[in-house]
Formats: sequence, C-alpha cells, structure tokens
Amino acid sequence: MENAENQSPRLSNAKLIGQVQPEHFADIPFVSPDILPEFIKQGIKVVEYSYPYFLGMVNPVTVTNRHIIFEAIDDTMKPAIRQGDKVLGYILTNDDLDSMKEGMYIFIVNDQLVMRRIRENTLKSNGTLLLYTDDAEAAPIVATLENTTAIWQAQGSMSSVN
Repeated sequence: MENAENQSPRLSNAKLIGQVQPEHFADIPFVSPDILPEFIKQGIKVVEYSYPYFLGMVNPVTVTNRHIIFEAIDDTMKPAIRQGDKVLGYILTNDDLDSMKEGMYIFIVNDQLVMRRIRENTLKSNGTLLLYTDDAEAAPIVATLENTTAIWQAQGSMSSVN
C-alpha cells in the first residue's frame, strides 16, 4: 500500500492507472467569472484561489509566476475553447509584444476580458491588432496599446467537457 502522504484525492483515479503523478500538476492562480470585474480593475491581487493545472508528461509546460488560469465565459472560441474550459495564460510584457505570433491570446480591451486569436501582428506597422473569434461571422475587435490593459498568450487548456 502506498504511503498516505503520496496520495491525492484529485489524482486517485489517475494513480490507479499509474501514469499521472502529483508532479505533473501545478496550482496556478485562477480567475473565475465571479471575480472578473474586480480582476480587470485591480489585477492579480484579487485572485484568492488556485487551480490544479495538468502540466503534461511528454512536452511539459514550465510554469512561472507569469502564468494564470482563466475560465472561458462564453463559446466565442468554440470548438477550440468552450464555455467553462480553463485556459492557461502567460502574461506578456511590452518587450514581448513585437514577437507575438498568430495564435490565441487573452486580452483586457476596453475594460473587458476577451479570448481571441490574432492572425497577424500588425502592432509595428499600424499600431493595432485585429482580434478574431473562431466564429467566422463575428466582426473582429480592434485592439490598440491605448485600449489594451494586459495580454496573456494562451499556452494550453483543460476542457470542462468529458
């Protein structure tokens, strides 16, 4: 029988299979929809909870203090991200903005948190980014450095649907 200190209730089923171990998870600050308005105003200091994020075993994510978990509040990024999915975000600094590539990001734009894709980084050429949903019929949001408070690169997700 295993030592009691090595057992984790959240990993009990996985441990029976013998593949997933506690070191494959990290507790990362979690922004739930409930605290979103305060998070947008005050930032990370209002985050009280963490979320156990699966790091992976083949190509594990290296988690730093620049990571945070967001919960998708709608289906605008469906099918990739559905409402309730947890998305791992990596906060970008001003030095990172020029190297942003096509992909999914989480933005605070005009005091709203949105998950969107960029298809091309046009910050250098015209000072804007077009933020697209995965719904082809929805119009993109125009983000500028003036109306954007923060940007996180989406580095992974955990589905809320089994």
